[in-house]
Amino acid sequence: MDIDNASSITKTGQAVAKAGARILDQYIEENFGIKQSCVIAGDTDSVYISIQSVLDKLNYQLLTNEKIVEDKVHNIV
Repeated sequence: MDIDNASSITKTGQAVAKAGARILDQYIEENFGIKQSCVIAGDTDSVYISIQSVLDKLNYQLLTNEKIVEDKVHNIV
């Protein structure tokens, strides 16, 4: 194992996750007018988001009565 390679991989993963979060927040602001971040958590290589603010703004339900994700929600995602 090379510690420099391991460190580089971790830092790259962090940078990509942070950039992805910024891009997603920018997209949501530009397309839905929502300034609140959709990011709810993150770690070294992941970003966890919620689109609930978008669903609320559009007055969409996540699931149908049959507990299946609405087609409109798939289109947003």
